[in-house]
Order: sequence, then C-alpha cells, then structure tokens
Amino acid sequence: MHWSRSILFASAAALALSAIAAQAENMPKRIGYVTNYATHEWYQNVIKGMKAHGKELGIEVEVQDANLDISKQVSAAEDFIAKGVDVLIITPVNEEGVVPLLRQAKAANIPVVLEGNPVKGMTTMVAICDYDTGYFSGVEAGKYAKEKLGGTAKVMNVGLPLLSATVLRSHGFMDGLKTVIPDAVMVHDLDGGGNPDRALEVSSAALAKNADINIIYGINDSSSLGGAKSLA
Repeated sequence: MHWSRSILFASAAALALSAIAAQAENMPKRIGYVTNYATHEWYQNVIKGMKAHGKELGIEVEVQDANLDISKQVSAAEDFIAKGVDVLIITPVNEEGVVPLLRQAKAANIPVVLEGNPVKGMTTMVAICDYDTGYFSGVEAGKYAKEKLGGTAKVMNVGLPLLSATVLRSHGFMDGLKTVIPDAVMVHDLDGGGNPDRALEVSSAALAKNADINIIYGINDSSSLGGAKSLA
C-alpha cells in the first residue's frame, strides 16, 4: 500500500494567479515563474494550469526551470527581475537560497509570490498545509493498520529532506499514525529525491537491509510509486 497527497492538492497555479489578480491595483501583463523542477509531473501540471489561467486573464506567463539547482534558480529569477516582469513567482529549490531574491525583487518594486515553500522575509505564499496533509494520511493509515495489519505499523518513509514542506508531510504522517497506533515506528527514513527512479533505488537498497515494514509513506505520488515498486 502507499499513501500520496494527490487528492489533497488545490490548484496552486490558479490560486496564485487569482490572488495576484485580486490584489493588484492594475492587472499584471507579464509574470515570470521559476519552478524548482519541471520534469516532475506535478509541476508540469502547475505550469499548464498557470499558463491556461494566465491566458484567461490576458497575462503573459514565462517559465524557467531550476532543475533542483539553486544557482540556476537565482540566475533565472535575476533574469526575470532584469526584464522587469510585473510579478515573480518562485517555487523554491532551497528556502535560504531564495532570501536574497526577495530583497532584489523588492528593490525593483516587483511583487514575489512563493509557491509551496515558505521563505524568511516573504509577503505572499500559496500552499497547502503540508503538516496536515501528512497528519490526516497518517490517521487513515493507522486505521487501516489497526484493522488489517494487526495493529502494527512499521514505516518506510520515502521523503525529500531538501524542502521543509515535504519534511513537514513526513512528520505529520508519523504524528497522525501514532494517534491510532502509539508504538508505530519509522524503520527507514529515506531521501527519494521526489522522483520515482531515485525513490525506487533508495527503497530497494533499504529493503535489502531490512524488509520488516508494512507501510510505505511517500511525500508525493512519484515517491510512493518508487517505494511501492521496490516491493516487486
């Protein structure tokens, strides 16, 4: 079994653009979006939604991909600032690395909207409550384990420690699980990289050392999929 956040997602792209449109005195004409890694299916959908909603509002949306490289993210954001976009949207690769960009954008009088992950000094962020997402998944997993698994919960967490948001999901999951099964344990705490290939690789290696688990928690669909495939 695996648990994912897929059914809990709001449309972050649409919410971000709607928030901008509602709050801006004058409708922005050009938005620059620097995503963290566009190869991920989730962010491909975010980009599609953002461009579609932008078209509805008459807003030009240009996207740059950092590909999980903070230096690329900084460079892309600085390029958008130099171009004078009306609004800059960033999904941080690394929260600390984005802090200087907030100062640069403020100096250029360009509003910044963060998607997904908080950054010190931010003014606007669109995100789900990551801890709650994990927590309620954990509660449901606990109910299942109590009914179907003899009340035992031994977890392999396929996480993504690079981002505080995904760490919160993992913490929330274990906290929620322990409300139902107090002696639940995390057997493996892995860095799945947020993609199915990496998740499969680290999960397979972990299970080769200790396969005594009965629950896999993935911080996103790809992590869950990679973890589940490691059981094959």
